[in-house]
Amino acid sequence: MLSCICITIMIILLSVAYIHIVIVILGITCVGFFTTLASRKGIPGGDMVLSLFGLSTLIGLGVFLLDKKATFSADVTWLALLAGFGGGIAYFLFNAAVRNGHYGFSNAIYRSSYLIAVVFSVLVFKESISFQKLGGIILTTTSIFVISYSNESFSKHAGKTGALRWFGIILLSFFLSSMPRIGQNTVSAFKLDKTVYLFLSYAPAALLFLILAIRKGSFDKRALLYGGIGAIGSYVSVFSTISAINKLGGVVVFPITLTGPIILGLILSVAFFKEKIRPLGYAGIAIGATGIILLSGS
Repeated sequence: MLSCICITIMIILLSVAYIHIVIVILGITCVGFFTTLASRKGIPGGDMVLSLFGLSTLIGLGVFLLDKKATFSADVTWLALLAGFGGGIAYFLFNAAVRNGHYGFSNAIYRSSYLIAVVFSVLVFKESISFQKLGGIILTTTSIFVISYSNESFSKHAGKTGALRWFGIILLSFFLSSMPRIGQNTVSAFKLDKTVYLFLSYAPAALLFLILAIRKGSFDKRALLYGGIGAIGSYVSVFSTISAINKLGGVVVFPITLTGPIILGLILSVAFFKEKIRPLGYAGIAIGATGIILLSGS
């Protein structure tokens, strides 16, 4: 009887964790979808990003003020600020790499940065990694490159800067973009205050892009609508990511939640933007889905 109860509780916990994963995938996809929609309506990317991070900061502040149990600590403060600065600078560098170098490789390398968080989970937090999990990680990473290649992004090369300079920029972006996920994993591992972390982790990037907007001297107010919707999706997805890590660990959560939105985003591009997918794109979806299934069943 006791064993049946334990199994039932485990199933419930796992179900809740995977519900969180689904929420993360939908939230990140929401951010990408409305960012793309804003771009197609001629809204400057910088204005959209400022709205996204700025309004996410305000949402975080609102939740923090409503959470009577939320408490600041030196650990969560420094962790959130470092993760926020790392993520904001990484995104800035990614855009620089896209403008001045190879779009396809820039996109694939940037999105594959979750691998650092996975290694961090194994080495620092001693999470186990079986052959099944390793196979799932390899497949999800392969899926990212295959999907990037399938939409002919690898044929677009701006070539405004030297290859070595481009590689240095995207490599730095690769390492820095892992910092928010490492931060999320650390919050989960040490049971730090999620509300405080979320509020502070958005603030540095909001400040960075606000400075850039002031230097530019203009702002498209339409970005507030699309950025606001994206901000809700972003905040909920990060909150759910930390919750999912509590049950499944970063080794499982990060590959699934970073590959899932790429696959779903590709499907939405066909459904809403009438874009065409080459056969290789469908292969990428199949490879990614197989990787996700392997990780989900591990």
